[in-house]
Amino acid sequence: MRQYLLELVTAARTHTSAPHLASIAILVVISATASLTGCGLAALPGAVGAVPATRTVTRGVPKYDVDPQVIYRIDDHRYVTLENYPSCVHKSRYDDLGQVFYHDDKQAIKAELPGGFAIYQGRLVVDAPGGKNLAFPASPAGICGDKGTGAAIAYSTDSGRTWQALSYIDFGCDPDSTKNFSIVATDAAIFVENSTYRTYLGTRYPIAPGIDYRKPPLPAGYEVTYGVPLPKAKTPSGMEHVVCDPSITARSVTYIKPDSVPQIR
Repeated sequence: MRQYLLELVTAARTHTSAPHLASIAILVVISATASLTGCGLAALPGAVGAVPATRTVTRGVPKYDVDPQVIYRIDDHRYVTLENYPSCVHKSRYDDLGQVFYHDDKQAIKAELPGGFAIYQGRLVVDAPGGKNLAFPASPAGICGDKGTGAAIAYSTDSGRTWQALSYIDFGCDPDSTKNFSIVATDAAIFVENSTYRTYLGTRYPIAPGIDYRKPPLPAGYEVTYGVPLPKAKTPSGMEHVVCDPSITARSVTYIKPDSVPQIR
């Protein structure tokens, strides 16, 4: 649980664009904690106050000497990198996932995402020509309670400057379960399809400034639509899955003392 919580907490660390992710980090940290008692992400209220970093061991928080690598690309200037990781090959949900960042080079945006995106194994298409909407799903990881833990999609409607969270897995423990999902982000909505359901139809979640799925109901004129087919869409780069180069591994690791790890405030 410690490792899993901090990979989400780190989404609010201070850098050029990280403060705007504090709400997502706090939300998902609470979800992971609540899962020990069987609580789901969608039922959780908002949270305020200081949340201590928890991805610690007796030696401290690991800092890996490793080359960043692109694990998902939208186009020539928008992409996602994996950084500060021991290896991109994960043998269990308890492994250190590293840190995941979204980049928009043209707009000088670098935003940290939940590390669980690195182990998302389903299909992801970002086809939003307007350039505003983005979506990156996480995966269940860490310690699971009796009823499992959830997973959320981190999404943005302003090119990655600010982020919201949308739950797409209420209960689950196995990252491999994400293989069953197809997620498509367009200029108007996020579509989620779970192929384990024999209908092979998806759910349409409208996204726009002012919509916050943590604070229902949705604004007037917006509604979630069930049983809809996924739109025909294509990421500009052609990518549909997270990839990594397993030959890239950490050369060494040092540890930051727990007392020096920043807190969310």
